Amino acid sequence: MVDGLEREFEGRARVVRANIQSDAGRTLADRYDVDVVPSFLVFDPDGTIVFKKVGASGVPLDDLRRALRR
Repeated sequence: MVDGLEREFEGRARVVRANIQSDAGRTLADRYDVDVVPSFLVFDPDGTIVFKKVGASGVPLDDLRRALRR
């Protein structure tokens, strides 16, 4: 699913994957209060979170697409 979104929004949005087992990933997880994997966050150009979904079950793909289109 993430690979598909990455291809779909190539050049318009950046898809970043973070391994929260790494130091850099843990720093990001702490900064954005991520305790569950996977978590999906979409930021606006100013860095404000405009969409957050925690966990893999019931990921609203259409909602995620809408957030990425903004």
